[in-house]
Amino acid sequence: MIVGVVRDEFEDVTAVGEINGEPAMVVNVQRTKSEDLLALVDDVRGYAD
Repeated sequence: MIVGVVRDEFEDVTAVGEINGEPAMVVNVQRTKSEDLLALVDDVRGYAD
């Protein structure tokens, strides 16, 4: 009886994001408790612009 199959492989999946038909990007940002939230937001916005 075969329970499962293990494969050593990698698949590069391209994801395209759009908002209202325009190109978009997803940014995942994590912070620690000691970081200033508003300063972090400013930094992320500066990077994204």
